[in-house]
Amino acid sequence: MNQQIPPSFHDYIERVLGNRKDLFLSGLEFGKKTSIRINTLKTDKNTLKNILSRDGFVLRDLDFADYALIVDEENGLISKTIEHFLGLFYIQSVASMVPPIVLDPQPGEMILDISAAPGSKTTQIAQLMQNRGVVVANDWDGKRIKTLSHNLDRMGVLNTAMVNMGGERIGNLLPASFDKILVDAPCSALGVIHKAPQAVANIPMLQKFVFIQEQLMVSAIKAVKTGGTIVYSTCTISPEENEKLIHTLITKYPLEIEEMILPNGLHWMEGLTRVGDETFHPSLAKTVRLLPSEINPEGFFITKLRKTGDVIVKNDKEPFHNKKIRFEFHNADDRNIRNMTAYFGERFGIDPEFWKPYLFVIKEDEILITSSEWAGKESMLNRIYTHRVGTRLARTRREGEWKLSTNFAQLCHQHITKNRIELTDLKEIETFIEAGTIRREFEIKQGGVVVFTDGLPLGCGVMHQGNLKSQMPKSRKVIGVDFD
Repeated sequence: MNQQIPPSFHDYIERVLGNRKDLFLSGLEFGKKTSIRINTLKTDKNTLKNILSRDGFVLRDLDFADYALIVDEENGLISKTIEHFLGLFYIQSVASMVPPIVLDPQPGEMILDISAAPGSKTTQIAQLMQNRGVVVANDWDGKRIKTLSHNLDRMGVLNTAMVNMGGERIGNLLPASFDKILVDAPCSALGVIHKAPQAVANIPMLQKFVFIQEQLMVSAIKAVKTGGTIVYSTCTISPEENEKLIHTLITKYPLEIEEMILPNGLHWMEGLTRVGDETFHPSLAKTVRLLPSEINPEGFFITKLRKTGDVIVKNDKEPFHNKKIRFEFHNADDRNIRNMTAYFGERFGIDPEFWKPYLFVIKEDEILITSSEWAGKESMLNRIYTHRVGTRLARTRREGEWKLSTNFAQLCHQHITKNRIELTDLKEIETFIEAGTIRREFEIKQGGVVVFTDGLPLGCGVMHQGNLKSQMPKSRKVIGVDFD
């Protein structure tokens, strides 16, 4: 593995870590391991292990987290399985799972993920919160927002607002608003040199990354409540982007570095308090550098900070006119929502009581569903570039009829007791996933249905003239499921 790493990186890491560089490099000898995070919003560990083991995958438990598994992929690509398509798990490195664990989000809290795309950590945060509470997932890149949207939908996340703006502005727009903030910052990627050897070209340009990272951190310091938590993480080994940046911030702002309790099974070293002639605050020893190891091929840096005092925030100009309310929440007693839930009760057997813990957004012909903790927080959404909140629940079809979304059907499938169709033929399953039409006789002749295979919910369809037409959304179809 080391032969693939540019010699200039060896020189750099020796300057940074000195005689401890072998702690980093030796971990790269193990090569890449595939790890997955079980999505407990949709399934449980035993169920998923049984399904994947039946399909020939060899799985290994990790002491690291109960919902994490190492996968032997010799028997096929796990990313090509139906279970991956359905969002029963997320392919995610062990190191990437650590920052949300350190953040420790709780169901009733308000959380900001300031640089969220593609959504690995956002979906983990929502999972740890059991889809309760409030999450704001922001990313400045419009193209990356599409990937974030796809992953939120696939994983069944409904407590999250998706925001598209520069993260450096959020602190001024929403000062002292969040209990906890994750800053998983854009970085030089020198901790993942094993899969991106070209990252060595970033070494002369580290200050470019430091500038962005500092802007995001200052925004987070403003946006978190006094007494709240910020977790800062990068996938780089550069002290400029890590210890040196944190040293600068704790000398300028009311922040304390906190001890971290790391999951079992990780290889790590304390943060640096000296690099060459430079010395940093002694509390930087509480930060952590995750080292590549048998279960984790990536180098990561993680800091947990507590805001100890108030910060002066300048008034920021709002990004758009706010006279018209853009987001307004409705509860299950709203007349329009009652009509919809009554229809789904009649069509799919969903108990009317099921809807009471949720809030709803009516957006033209579309209804979205989110967690009840968003109540009273419309002003927050209307001060930032909110793309959407929650997940799509339904669209109106015609007077008195609604079309249930595939994303929500996959999440609430256990409550669907009527108009279910089970597919067993692999060709038919493939046709359905690719948004095609299955032309044969079915017992159900007309109307909306929810389609299953082996008890797993594929999504929604509609019966028309005796044929089953898939209603798989464009964002979810053609993802490369292997049906062989």
